[in-house]
Amino acid sequence: QSSRRALLPRYKAIVTHSSHMREEYLRNGLPAENVHSLSYYAHPGGDAGGGGPDRREGVRFEPAKEGRFRLLFSGRMDRLKGGSVLVSALPEVRSSLGVPLDVTFAGDGPERGRWERQARAVESRLDGVSVRFAGWLDKQQLDRLYAETDLLVFPSLWPEPFGLTGLEAGRHGLPVAAFPVGGVKDWLSDGVNGHLTEGRAH
Repeated sequence: QSSRRALLPRYKAIVTHSSHMREEYLRNGLPAENVHSLSYYAHPGGDAGGGGPDRREGVRFEPAKEGRFRLLFSGRMDRLKGGSVLVSALPEVRSSLGVPLDVTFAGDGPERGRWERQARAVESRLDGVSVRFAGWLDKQQLDRLYAETDLLVFPSLWPEPFGLTGLEAGRHGLPVAAFPVGGVKDWLSDGVNGHLTEGRAH
């Protein structure tokens, strides 16, 4: 990393896809005129500036399956991705929504075993919560899961450089709930394509 850092001032331009990463480059002493943040996605109507048609169109805010609410975590299962926080919150989510929850964890990683044990404990003491660990899925399987889900939960606890999963959810009109960390704020607009929590991730 030190060698990479030493090379950066030699570049005439550095392009990143999040304002968070641009600020990181500037914080490390790179000149502002050499670091550029470009939008990673196209806005409706071809407006790359973020205006244009109302982006609320096409985003689902009602449960896809009557009588149940389906949540999805998709990604690598390590501590800073926040899966444990999601599992811990399920009793409160179940109480607040007042409907049964179907929760799917897609992916794998070093924390999977611990998250599974934590989820089994929640299921054993709480009616109406079902948690499934699906492992890594291919694109077709994951697309189907996005289409059948009501909310992508992105509980990352570290300053994500960007968070591509959120854009993948957006392709399916799937809203996202996340902490306002790192590059997440570049693609998640509260009340438009999901919900940014108040406060900080712990």
